[in-house]
Amino acid sequence: ITTHAESENSGTPDFIPPVATSIDLQWVLTEWIASDPQADIFSGSSREVMRVDFPGTIHGMQDMAFNPTVSSGDPDYGMLYLCLGDAGVTLGGTPGNTQVFNSILGNIIRIAPLGSNSNNGKYGIPLDNPYATAQGDTVREIWTRGFRNPHRISWDLEGDNKMLIGDIGERNLEEVNIGIPGADYGWNKREGTFLFDYQTRDFVYLLPGNDSTYNYTYPVAQYDHDEGFAIVGGFVYRGAAISDLYGKYVFGDIVRGRIFYVDSDSLIMGQQAGISELTL
Repeated sequence: ITTHAESENSGTPDFIPPVATSIDLQWVLTEWIASDPQADIFSGSSREVMRVDFPGTIHGMQDMAFNPTVSSGDPDYGMLYLCLGDAGVTLGGTPGNTQVFNSILGNIIRIAPLGSNSNNGKYGIPLDNPYATAQGDTVREIWTRGFRNPHRISWDLEGDNKMLIGDIGERNLEEVNIGIPGADYGWNKREGTFLFDYQTRDFVYLLPGNDSTYNYTYPVAQYDHDEGFAIVGGFVYRGAAISDLYGKYVFGDIVRGRIFYVDSDSLIMGQQAGISELTL
């Protein structure tokens, strides 16, 4: 399975932004079937699974993965997770295209590639998705929501097998999140554990006194822009070659080129884990 971008109006989109805006490109999810997966030259077939209109050239379709911690018979087996950024709409003038249930932007979606109960009939919507039975124009594919740019995802292969999400921030915070179905991570109202106001975008603010009423989910680790500018999520090391790294979630910063780590066991909902730098 691959994703790629095409020019606007290249095909009929399955999803369009709910707030009217110009479309800059389309992101396409494609499934490939190889006649011989071990062959040096591809021979086989392909089919388009999903096409999404994006009102921006940034924060598009990002990482995608199958949960490697489950086996046949588990409800999560064969389900594809796909990260979609917000296309830059918050600062691009149409913030209403994210942090709403009728937009696919700024979410991690979960689909069954071999199913057919989606609106376009080309894939399935798992019945245990948080919004699988929602009515109206809710995007039933949403698994978890409220991201600016969920760039990379991975799972800890041991322990509690948690999903870890690296979400790239805007003004001041870079986030490590634990993936929770149905959770709202707050963008474009929150950045990290701070309030974000896109109308005064140069600052972040302390959370309001009634913050708990919004039911946002916050990062389990974060760093500010004194340290880096764009997190790239990594993996929890469970190998045998480097004992000092065992159990560490290793990730980096795209802009600064720095490598960080944090103990996977210290990544706990409702807490902030300490981050260390890995020098090479």
